[in-house]
Amino acid sequence: MSIKDLRVKPGDPVLPAWEKLLKFIERFKIVPSPGIRLTQMSDGTYITAEPPRQSFAHPFRVAVLGGSYATIELGAVEGIVPFAKDAERGGLKLDAPTPPRLRISEKDAKDGVSYVALRVMTTMGGLDPENSETAEVIHVGELARRKEEEGLQPLAMLKWRSGTPEVFQIVYHNLGHYYVVKTEARGSRHLFFAK
Repeated sequence: MSIKDLRVKPGDPVLPAWEKLLKFIERFKIVPSPGIRLTQMSDGTYITAEPPRQSFAHPFRVAVLGGSYATIELGAVEGIVPFAKDAERGGLKLDAPTPPRLRISEKDAKDGVSYVALRVMTTMGGLDPENSETAEVIHVGELARRKEEEGLQPLAMLKWRSGTPEVFQIVYHNLGHYYVVKTEARGSRHLFFAK
């Protein structure tokens, strides 16, 4: 069939050409591909296109490698670059030529959820850039701090399903930190903000 067979001249009936067009279209099958979802309904087929998500490089971006390791992109808190305990190379700063691979495990998760978090340790209410232990990226099952001087900020939440984590990024920027001193009425607080 050619397109000329579908043309209608003035005065000719349209219905036969329309029926030829429908037969022509019915010969083709709709083929889904990645990002294309087909829904068959009684009145036809609905086609939904879902464009792939675009990711962008941002501070503290967490990526999972095979469900056993996480890498964290370079980020800073109050200008201090944190370190992470690499699975094989010990404590490495996030600005190392090869990013550290933080060991993660589902056994650390609580109710199927764990966190890749930034832990800071204050010295007299501030962050000491000379202290190598001031800022560290860790993997924890809950966000409960153990000391007044310790502050925790989740960078990403990991939801575990059958030994494989799905990453839900929380932080997309470098961080500032403010320590609120303990009083008689309330405990100390660590406030993190975009910087």
